[in-house]
Amino acid sequence: LYARIIPNLARIGLLTDQIRPKFEEMGVLNFENLASDGDIDWRELEKPLVASAAGR
Repeated sequence: LYARIIPNLARIGLLTDQIRPKFEEMGVLNFENLASDGDIDWRELEKPLVASAAGR
């Protein structure tokens, strides 16, 4: 959940100096630099997964 929320808050400027310590206490700021929804290639994610021999 936080892996999706935190990068988007950072992207739109809502990780302010005032709120940042609260998220740091929760230990979720490590998600800050993950891809935000604006960076995700949704067309790539919609493609079917290819089954590998190792996964069988």
